[in-house]
Amino acid sequence: DAKLEAPFTFTWDTSGLAEGAACTLTALVKDDEGNRVSVSLPVTVTAGVDVTPPVVRILSPVNKERVQGTISVYVDAADNSGTVTYVELYVDGAFAAFSNTVPYTIEWNATGTPNGIHVLTCKAYDWSGNIGQSNAVNIVIK
Repeated sequence: DAKLEAPFTFTWDTSGLAEGAACTLTALVKDDEGNRVSVSLPVTVTAGVDVTPPVVRILSPVNKERVQGTISVYVDAADNSGTVTYVELYVDGAFAAFSNTVPYTIEWNATGTPNGIHVLTCKAYDWSGNIGQSNAVNIVIK
């Protein structure tokens, strides 16, 4: 189903293609009489559904680090399709904050959190809806 005015788009159902199939696409331009005017440069795409979750890990704070006040949580996240849409921070399993900007730095205000050991984890999301889970980091609020 093509759109006939700029910007030009085309919907292509790839559900019948094998996972990882390489396809070369070109666009053919015709005039009002149906004469071929131009052909675009070829673009190769890989068909299939992305089912691979992003890889995510907490870089800082490190395990058993003593913290207080506002904490900067540094997170590394990458995805096989190239795009991580956002990263979420969880403290003791509860959502605390998020970041959608690389490098992923999440500011978490720990003021009011009881002293003792708490567990930080992160989740990273990609465009396909896959979710990656980070390592757990135990911090000590003093």
